[in-house]
Amino acid sequence: MSNLSELLPAGAGAKSASFVASGTLGSGVTVALKSDGTVEAITETSIPDSVGSGVQFTAYTENYIVSVYHPPSGKTLVIYQDQNNSTYLTMRAGTVSGSSISFATPVVYSLGFSPRDAAYDPVTGNIVFSAERNGTPYVSIITFTGSTPSFSGTFYTVPSGNGGPNISYDPEYEVFVVFYLRSSYPSFTLFDPSTGTFGNAYYLHQSYTIGSLNLSIVYASNIKRHIAVYGVNASVPQYQSRGTITVLSKTTASFVNTDYFLTTRLYDRVSVGYDPISDYCVIIYNNNANGYGAIKGFQFDASGNQIASTTETVVYSGEINASSVNYSNASQALVLVYQQYPGTDADRIGVGRRVTSLAASSAIGISPIFYTGGGLGSGNQTVSTREGHVAEDTVNKKLIVAWQNRPANPDNGLAYVVTSAYNQTNNTDFIGITDQAIADTATGAVIVQGGVSEKVSSLTTGTDYYVQADGTISATVSSVPAGRALSTTSILLEG
Repeated sequence: MSNLSELLPAGAGAKSASFVASGTLGSGVTVALKSDGTVEAITETSIPDSVGSGVQFTAYTENYIVSVYHPPSGKTLVIYQDQNNSTYLTMRAGTVSGSSISFATPVVYSLGFSPRDAAYDPVTGNIVFSAERNGTPYVSIITFTGSTPSFSGTFYTVPSGNGGPNISYDPEYEVFVVFYLRSSYPSFTLFDPSTGTFGNAYYLHQSYTIGSLNLSIVYASNIKRHIAVYGVNASVPQYQSRGTITVLSKTTASFVNTDYFLTTRLYDRVSVGYDPISDYCVIIYNNNANGYGAIKGFQFDASGNQIASTTETVVYSGEINASSVNYSNASQALVLVYQQYPGTDADRIGVGRRVTSLAASSAIGISPIFYTGGGLGSGNQTVSTREGHVAEDTVNKKLIVAWQNRPANPDNGLAYVVTSAYNQTNNTDFIGITDQAIADTATGAVIVQGGVSEKVSSLTTGTDYYVQADGTISATVSSVPAGRALSTTSILLEG
């Protein structure tokens, strides 16, 4: 046997199909299947940072705004307390189009709740959110009829709570960790949205009390732990602490209450985010002793102990407020959104920055994305902000930043559609490799998955290859397998 065709069953080397080309295609080009049935070359395009104009979602808001994305409907919910309507709990469903967002009619629940946090429940397809009313923390559920959301009307009282709460979804046990206050001490419990029941309640500590807005929690997928961060209300050298929580069942958990991580006092609204690629948690806070806003990163091992940390990075020389740290799946980076607060309402501006580097014992690298009211990376703006929260529309690859706008008269709620720069590729629609050059709109042969392409070169026999974002194939692992090399010039495409 002298060639590949003699090694294969009859017809195996010619497993191809005819497709119409969208754009001119060369021979041996990796192609993606488009929704109209044509094929196009796999390419990678750089999408730059951008921010659209603010869209008003309410004419007046209180200090509590939460935004969350609902994947099945493609809607972003902005949930808020409407002070212009008896402080009633209100939400609006937003639809992203390009750099803007449009909102449906408000949905109102006729009681005054302060929303705190919200997350998507992939099991039930609902939104679980937390809120506070008259010092009592609750968890409730938003259901959907098609793309229309509605409050379930059932508010589950968090056991013995008096503040908070924040929530974090656990994908292994399909429950939510509820991080809240009991007697003003940091505590947590588990909430099962399928039954509306809570599990055991745990104190993280009972040494120092904390404020209702001084807590935040995020799930660290690499170690399957929830990272809880809080600031204590005490005149002691240590002001900010953290714990790591492992869910053991739908009702039980274990935790490690780690040591204090800063000796500077936190001025409420702490926020923590997690980057699964670098495996770092990043915390944004105020260094009150030195009068600036800062961030710091931490890594943890599987047992919940710290293994690495970064040095403190200043993000603003004055006070920051309404901070949020969110992971952008599109740009595969953490995005910091916060309010710069030099001292007067007129000086308050909303800022977005992307974390560009994370390494132990180094300052965290950041780059500007937007300032509300102005262009990318511009200076101080007249548009000011007070309270904000961020959601990511993963289909449109946009961040939706919802703010309370001050000093507008009256204050109003604005939502901005933000792009955190990323590289866009169609490689996940990989279907095969062209067997010949194909002119634009002409029909030609493509070796499809399960067939063998001999239009490749420089392969290592027996090695698995992957389609990269730019359309090349290499042994570098990506989310898109290409196939296995049968020789230096042939590859069996994965079928």
